Amino acid sequence: SEEKKNHEEEDELLLVQVVVRHADRASVSGKIAANAEKVFFRGHEELSDQGIDNAHAQGADFRRRYVETGFIDRRMIPNQIYFQSSGVRRVLMSAKSFASGMFDKTVKGDPVLPPILTNMNLAEDHMLVPDTICADDWDDMYEKYGIEDDGKATTRQVQAIQAMLRVKNPDDCKDLELRDLDALIAENSNDLTRPHLSEKQRMCGDGGAKWLMYKCVGMLAGAGEDYDERRAKRTVGVLMDTMLNNMEKVANCKDDKCKDFARFRVFYS
Repeated sequence: SEEKKNHEEEDELLLVQVVVRHADRASVSGKIAANAEKVFFRGHEELSDQGIDNAHAQGADFRRRYVETGFIDRRMIPNQIYFQSSGVRRVLMSAKSFASGMFDKTVKGDPVLPPILTNMNLAEDHMLVPDTICADDWDDMYEKYGIEDDGKATTRQVQAIQAMLRVKNPDDCKDLELRDLDALIAENSNDLTRPHLSEKQRMCGDGGAKWLMYKCVGMLAGAGEDYDERRAKRTVGVLMDTMLNNMEKVANCKDDKCKDFARFRVFYS
């Protein structure tokens, strides 16, 4: 989000807020391509080298937009920026790679990284580690997908999987087993593992598999076709409230009262 004010005859950019998802990672479980274990050597759910490179490239893109244009100092002035990341390893690694692409290096050529605020207690980080396991507010899902809460499911992910089994696979993913969805998406997106997938798997990965992934995420988050206001507030409410408060503070500032309020803010989830 960007917040601007009118200063005489021209607008002035006051605040930039960016929400970024972690970079390319290995699947939660399983593998399909013959070389998947070698490529994703850090293990399940961890970043791939390609993911680290992509996060750095994304930071370089933001450098062109906001550093080289003079919005923030290329030498990295701490009171101009604010980075916050969840304590999940792949997310924190992504944030660091992103940041390393933004600023000038030291005289000796070392990268300059900003401080990154991190809450390592994931259970308490309601802003950047969305709560998708709460048992409340699932009545709409039970009715829509004909599933029941038998009291034995320990997480809402289990309920989402049960609901996904009621969803018809897209035509280009007719042969896809739900357990292989995450592995296919991860490996189809990687330049080293994609060539080892079959043509049918690549077609599914480029099309229907992504739809299925977003469908599952939407169920958990109360978004998209499965929108539920209460679930949505639980998953993104704290982050949206934080960003809106930042915008209000900047919009109501006068003169130099907000000179120490970080004008470039990144939230990694």
